[in-house]
Amino acid sequence: MLFYLLAAGNGLLSALSRLVNAALGTVAGSLEGSWINHVVGTAVAAALLLAGVSTGTLQLGGLPWYYWIGGCVGVGVVAASNYAVARIGAVLFGMLMLAMQLAAS
Repeated sequence: MLFYLLAAGNGLLSALSRLVNAALGTVAGSLEGSWINHVVGTAVAAALLLAGVSTGTLQLGGLPWYYWIGGCVGVGVVAASNYAVARIGAVLFGMLMLAMQLAAS
């Protein structure tokens, strides 16, 4: 049951995040908004880790090179979302994103 609640909560928070980031991107710029998003996210993740919140073992060494691509892709995803949601809306953007996720999986 917990996983269903996490999925539902993630869906709600993703929509809210897209709307807030689109507003930020409109004011600051899409890439700049993505940068702000990732700086704040890094600070929050660091604070949680320092507070002892953990879901695994932090190991940076020995990871395959392609694991590091996620951060690069994330910057592009957030920047594109910042730009697109402000122009086509969160619902259409979310539908297109979900369709492509389903097609790619």
